[in-house]
Amino acid sequence: MTDRKQALIELRDKVKAGEWFPGLAQAAIGGVQAYHHARKAFEGSLDAAKAMHEAVLPGWSGEARMSGFGGGQAAVWNPMKRPGQDFRVDSQDPARAWLIAILEALIAQEDT
Repeated sequence: MTDRKQALIELRDKVKAGEWFPGLAQAAIGGVQAYHHARKAFEGSLDAAKAMHEAVLPGWSGEARMSGFGGGQAAVWNPMKRPGQDFRVDSQDPARAWLIAILEALIAQEDT
């Protein structure tokens, strides 16, 4: 397992637990702009989640929405891959769900 993949997994787990760890995020994501977008998405900004998506998953599609149960749902998928290879996440808010879905996709890319 690569160091980056391990950092992405740890960051994903922290985000799911509602924790932000700046040093880990910087190591996992890299780049000041992507880091800034990730932090703002963690804090609830859909604009930041969309900007991060576009920065780290170019060519991928994504969506986020409020769920009927007071949380959020998000999904990211690569339209060039076969159907069914997408990442869907439920979380406290749509921006955080989108961030987690992005992290899941980045983790999967480390295997290729």
